[in-house]
Amino acid sequence: MTDVRIYLTEGFSDDRVVISVDGAKVFEKNSVTTKKLYGLAEELTPVSVAGQATKITVDLPEKGLSSTFSVDLRSGANVPITIQDGTLNHAVVKKIGFL
Repeated sequence: MTDVRIYLTEGFSDDRVVISVDGAKVFEKNSVTTKKLYGLAEELTPVSVAGQATKITVDLPEKGLSSTFSVDLRSGANVPITIQDGTLNHAVVKKIGFL
């Protein structure tokens, strides 16, 4: 098992966010907003997954944004997610800068 750590970072502004990992809902919250000082909106509880790959789905229903990311955990287990120019983006890193 590998623990995936998901971070909602830049671009969130009073958003309702729903996140699923491999089809199972792991997070749902209203009023998610990026804290400008830290560049962080939410740090989710680590999610254990089997194997070296997972799928993360991020939905912002009220904004009509949704994206599913295939994540190769051999590249790292930290997944920062941002909103830039109305698009959901992600990265996969071994270490996260603000921790």
